[in-house]
Amino acid sequence: MYPKTKIMKKIKLTGIASILFLLLAFTSSAQIMKGAITGGINFSASNVNKFDSSGKITENFHWLNISPFLSYALKNNFTIGTYATLGNSENSLFNFSKNNHNFSTALFARKYIPISQKFYSYLQTDIKYSSFAGVINYGDNYRSKNISMNLSGGFGYKISPRLGVELGLNNLAGINLFHQSLNVTNGQIYKSLRPRFNAGNVFQSNGLHLGLTIKF
Repeated sequence: MYPKTKIMKKIKLTGIASILFLLLAFTSSAQIMKGAITGGINFSASNVNKFDSSGKITENFHWLNISPFLSYALKNNFTIGTYATLGNSENSLFNFSKNNHNFSTALFARKYIPISQKFYSYLQTDIKYSSFAGVINYGDNYRSKNISMNLSGGFGYKISPRLGVELGLNNLAGINLFHQSLNVTNGQIYKSLRPRFNAGNVFQSNGLHLGLTIKF
């Protein structure tokens, strides 16, 4: 018969080993493995206001945005990638003329944080170029270009080893590095090279979004 101290030591070691095994199982099953290629598409909406000549809001509505993305895992739970966001311009997602478009493209880095076997969270930072052109305020044409850095976060659920869904919040915080606006009608141009900070703009393009992911 074993002394009580030896039995207690074995129970403790077994318990610690079991906990470590469960933690490793959860982490390995939920993480993105090094070398993995992941793609997908996000769907979101932008809150848009229209104004009259006095600056009063005359209409409030939402535009649909779609954002396909592709990423590569440099190491476990850490990926780099790119995405493009197509926003509604004159009731279409696919306008690309000089005076009628709404799109952005970005490079991003993402850190995955496993929660359980199926659930995970993530933090993401990106540098983004955005361009918008359209008709505003009774026929005036307007063009705007921006370069910004943004912090995002979200949660994901693995439906299968290859398929998943994500709920994300973009634009939690960020900095606008460059901004240029042009009023085509009267030729007014505004440029800003001074960084401008922002926070909580989750209803901007591809802000609060629902996404589908697939591992290749």
